[in-house]
Amino acid sequence: MYNLSMQWNVVKDSYFKYPREIWIALLNTCNTNCLFCPWFGFSLSKTLRNDYFKTDKKIATAQVENILQYAGKARAKCIFSGPGDPLLDERLGNFVKHAKEYGVSSVEIATNGVLLTPKKFLELVISGVDSWVISVLFTKETYERCEEGFFEVFKQNLIEIAKLIESLKPSLSIHFAIMYEEHRMVEMLVFWNRIVSLSHRIKVTSSCCTGCAGANGEYVD
Repeated sequence: MYNLSMQWNVVKDSYFKYPREIWIALLNTCNTNCLFCPWFGFSLSKTLRNDYFKTDKKIATAQVENILQYAGKARAKCIFSGPGDPLLDERLGNFVKHAKEYGVSSVEIATNGVLLTPKKFLELVISGVDSWVISVLFTKETYERCEEGFFEVFKQNLIEIAKLIESLKPSLSIHFAIMYEEHRMVEMLVFWNRIVSLSHRIKVTSSCCTGCAGANGEYVD
């Protein structure tokens, strides 16, 4: 979208002067294996046909700043998202702060939430984050890279984060995107009910991956 925006005169007369959303991928590394992910999911990642992920990459700071300045001029929404998880980039807080200083209308972070603690959540909200999309997967292999017992800590962190939202700015919102295996539906619903009971500003969506798993629990079409 950023590359297209540099030649926006091609389409601006027919549509609108600037893009309304600009998605920014800061890096190409991740710390989970989400089933649906075309870049890091165990099955789908095997279909990649280029070498983009062979070496770790980060978008240059100067380029991000240029994007944010453009987004500010456009009064566009900026979404820090994949392929790599944005929380892995130590520059994220500064980018969020600069985005708001440049006049970006809204900043969203889309994350797997593995590195998201209540403290980190507050820091980023104070920096200027307006909305979150957090993936939560009740699936076997997603968090294999994490330490034993991580998932229970992860869920508790998200509950503590949900408790904070009512005390923060009214515009703040969180969307929990849940995927689950059928035999874990009850566990998923317990978490769902706990989360939505904490704030009306929390949205939860879910999908069952039964029928999408191969012999090794891999996600397939």
